[in-house]
Amino acid sequence: MRLNPVFFSVALALTLAPHGIAAPTPLTPDDRKQLVSRIADLVRDEYAFPELGRSASETLRNSASTLMNEASADPAAFAARVTEILQGETRDKHMSVRTRIPHFDTPTPDHGLQKVERLSGNIGYLRVDRFYQAEESRPTFEAALDQLGPCKAMVIDLRENHGGSDANVLLASYFLPERTLLNRLVWRKHDPMDFWAGPSSRPELVQVPVYVLVSRKTFSAGEGFAYGLQQRKRAVIVGEPTGGGANPNRFFPVGNDLEVSISIGRTVNPVSGINWEGVGVQPDVAIPADQALDKVLALTMTPAATPTVTR
Repeated sequence: MRLNPVFFSVALALTLAPHGIAAPTPLTPDDRKQLVSRIADLVRDEYAFPELGRSASETLRNSASTLMNEASADPAAFAARVTEILQGETRDKHMSVRTRIPHFDTPTPDHGLQKVERLSGNIGYLRVDRFYQAEESRPTFEAALDQLGPCKAMVIDLRENHGGSDANVLLASYFLPERTLLNRLVWRKHDPMDFWAGPSSRPELVQVPVYVLVSRKTFSAGEGFAYGLQQRKRAVIVGEPTGGGANPNRFFPVGNDLEVSISIGRTVNPVSGINWEGVGVQPDVAIPADQALDKVLALTMTPAATPTVTR
């Protein structure tokens, strides 16, 4: 199953299109009534937690008259208001409505890998801002690791990573000596899906210390990478608690160029038995995100490159 990521708040959706493209068509009260009904039905029928889905659906329906008569006719503003209602009921950050983003899943040429660098002291550095599909990302990751070669330690910078797909499992694989169950997804309507990582195709990386930089912006698949390696005690997480979105989602079109993101499953880590939903991945070394890289470089200057971590 192809997983659809959530990277942007609906509040960031453009209300006016650039370069002379016509602004979105305003929503009439009848438009808003029909949209509320469609979204409420989908939340009731698809949300990973049926009881909570029914409650959120009912709450949204009870807000229909207000949304018809008082909510903004602007699609992005209407979407933001519905998102507020859904998240207020579920506390689920993957639950949202947004203006449809064309070609959202189309990979960028760099496949989310924004920077590859060898830092002072022979420290490898990879900045990954988004995870795409594993197989389409493999050549890019392989080329980056070829460029770095053997290194003293590896830094994976996910401070601007807002999520994505299963290339996070591919990246984890390079640092694991044997086949390892990283995370499991439990769906409402399908059989569970296990995400296995490793064994590494690069033996020189299975022993190097791994540091993962995170921030409050780190979300979804980015969190899955950090949490999975943290639970296996294969990486030290440095920075701030992350955004707290563990439930895999799917986008459903609802009309008027809007779509709703609904969590259709939940993540269960095989080590902890839980996940990071709502609380975020807790760093092993807590420090403001903009100081995280400097902190790691200081740690790698000590005789023991990996600090003692107590769980």
